[in-house]
Amino acid sequence: MKERLLTTREASHSLGISEKEVIDLAKANVIPHFKVAGEFFRFNKEDILKAKSAVRTKYNIPKKNCRNIERVKEFF
Repeated sequence: MKERLLTTREASHSLGISEKEVIDLAKANVIPHFKVAGEFFRFNKEDILKAKSAVRTKYNIPKKNCRNIERVKEFF
């Protein structure tokens, strides 16, 4: 079975950072990525999971398991 690649938005949600930050990290070759149609970034899920701890350290993101409902409550 073929593994589906993550979009920039999906990678940003997984890492807890903005899409622009994901793109910047990809351009700096911090996160392994693929380019589709020479323009759009795609990411292997395993690569994103491996990079997660380094990204959390770089952006000082605390480890917390937050369910979606809690995120919605925090938003409002």
